[in-house]
Amino acid sequence: MKVVLCLPGNDWGGIGREPVRTLAAALSGAGGMEISSVALSTGVSTVTREKESVLVPSRKSVGRCMADGYREERWRVAEELRSLSPDIVHVHWTQMGHALGALDSGIPLVVTVHDAALTCAYWNWSWHPGAAISCVRGVEFTGRVLRGASRIIAVSPYVKRHVESVFLRRGIAKVSVIPNPVTAGGMAMNIGQTEIGEGPVFAAVGHWGPLKRFDLVLRAFGEVVKRLPGATLLLLGKDLGEQGAAHHWAMSRGLARRVSFLGSRSHEFIMRLLSDSVHCLVHPSRSEGFGLAVAEAMLLGVPVIASEAGALPWLIEDGCAGVIALSASVAAWSEAMIRAVEARAPGGEAQGRVDRAVARIRELCDPAAVASQHRAVYESVLAQ
Repeated sequence: MKVVLCLPGNDWGGIGREPVRTLAAALSGAGGMEISSVALSTGVSTVTREKESVLVPSRKSVGRCMADGYREERWRVAEELRSLSPDIVHVHWTQMGHALGALDSGIPLVVTVHDAALTCAYWNWSWHPGAAISCVRGVEFTGRVLRGASRIIAVSPYVKRHVESVFLRRGIAKVSVIPNPVTAGGMAMNIGQTEIGEGPVFAAVGHWGPLKRFDLVLRAFGEVVKRLPGATLLLLGKDLGEQGAAHHWAMSRGLARRVSFLGSRSHEFIMRLLSDSVHCLVHPSRSEGFGLAVAEAMLLGVPVIASEAGALPWLIEDGCAGVIALSASVAAWSEAMIRAVEARAPGGEAQGRVDRAVARIRELCDPAAVASQHRAVYESVLAQ
């Protein structure tokens, strides 16, 4: 069976590289499958082929691409896919030109939906009013791609419900839930045992903006550090570096004390930091299609505090494998962060949740099991 994974490319914030990379490796390792990829890239001027990967040039202005429906990019993607002649094209993410090109190729299409398109569009629109056309067009493209898919995969029950409620009347195919594969990346387990030493280390991974709500993390940590002067907060992701948007926001409000603005870092760097140094991951997102950073922290044995949004309660089993902050108030989050430190003391309650979290992700997101579920979907499409 020959399958081509069709991706938006690393240029679009580097999204999803690890789950897709892990999935590709697991599918290849299962035997009897030939896996390759086609992705858009603003970093090449001509179609570039390297081993099993094809990069298709894309314009740098997302606004212009959205406005004309990725007219230039989609025919190139469709042409490359037809030349590869796979049995299945498997699209990840739906709002960009790679997905439209896959649809145009006419090859049987499996689509994995990673987020709640309408919810993400709303918050991105509120943060960037000038991006209104891109937000609306992204939802439009999603509907178009889903209508043309032979099978649809959602990475969580939350995304499945969103897809079915928003797009069901448009005649979409059956939606199956298959979570992202998650690995420890070769890192040693933290298992909640990292010594606190001079003070606890909290971390938040994502990007600046209303969706991830890191302003709440900074305000809550401002209260935590009053009671735990040795505490540290590490911020990792887009616009979270020195002199970035988050840094300027925190400095203007006197909330930068004991905060390290680390910005965009490699996946390996983040995983090593979680494994070696972090006592608690804080994730206050307003919407989360899956929660990859949370799942990776759970697998490494790092205690997690998460919001009650999107797929997060499902991922951490309604509080059995992590702490759910039921309120979006600064007081609630600062108290949850302090309680997380207290729970790590000898005889504290944190270890039971950590053990359950590790078992949860090993069971739910095992790459071999996830690959097997994908293979079953591919076979069902070919059998139609």
